Amino acid sequence: MIIVIVLMFAALLYAGGSCWLLRRGIRDTKEQLDEIMREMDENQILRLPNPDKDMEKLQMSINQALSEVRKERISYEKREQEFQRQIANLSHDLRTPLTSILGYLKIMDTSYMNQAEQDDLKIVKKKAETLQRLITQFYDFSRLSADEYKMNWERLDIVRLMRELLMEEYQELSMKNLGVEAELPEHPIWMIGDAEAAGRVFRNLLQNAGKYSKSRLCITMREISCAGDNFLQKKKTEDYVQELPCVEITFGNDTEHMEMSELQYIFDRLYTGDKSRNMGSTGLGLTIAKEFTEKMGGNIRAELEGDGWLNITLVFPLLNRMAV
Repeated sequence: MIIVIVLMFAALLYAGGSCWLLRRGIRDTKEQLDEIMREMDENQILRLPNPDKDMEKLQMSINQALSEVRKERISYEKREQEFQRQIANLSHDLRTPLTSILGYLKIMDTSYMNQAEQDDLKIVKKKAETLQRLITQFYDFSRLSADEYKMNWERLDIVRLMRELLMEEYQELSMKNLGVEAELPEHPIWMIGDAEAAGRVFRNLLQNAGKYSKSRLCITMREISCAGDNFLQKKKTEDYVQELPCVEITFGNDTEHMEMSELQYIFDRLYTGDKSRNMGSTGLGLTIAKEFTEKMGGNIRAELEGDGWLNITLVFPLLNRMAV
């Protein structure tokens, strides 16, 4: 009887120990999988903490699945890179002759043309400029996606930059009967950024408003104290956090048919509010604006108010932040 009790006790100990080891093995396996999923590029494999036949079979299946996922990911990245290169090459090949066409259109002598012919020429010129803008957007997007755009960091007065771009785009916006209001500071606001990238961001937002505004476009720029993880510079003292100066730029316009559900897609590539694409939109303007904004250390968000008023807001850290 004693022997039976001892054997039963030993069996219980063995079963309990096996169960404990199994639970620990599952827990360790989960922790390894979490780490592997966080760092898929590291080519890690799953290792068993304790030998077990059934667990070894599971381990082999998981490692095989991880290997297939990595192969597919590498293959996808190669296809994506090749696609971006093809877009860049095609865009470049189209830009060169189109630039020549626009040059000839500008210097063409219109003195011998009647009014109807001059109007036709203006239409051709406008269509060519639209095509040039679309091709430029594809070219910019391909360079950004392939991480081939090299930022040229410099000290920028973004108030002046905004004023210059408003002057350039004002005629186009006025032709669409938009009431344009701009509340800009009288003094310079300095930041570190890429002048071409910042100009592209502002221009894309102005052109987006020109396409989709119903009647009004309001631009405001103000200095604020930055808040949020992206704009907090933590000092070495643990209990002290300093908020830093930033600039907030808002492009607001009234919309006709935009719905709240569309906001989550507004910065996605190739998304356009014009389903028919009759407005000459690639759906890349806001995507490029977002990419350039984040490359310059800023962020961008879109908000839709109940009356159909759309606000696209940029926040950039100011020059002082770079010196902290």
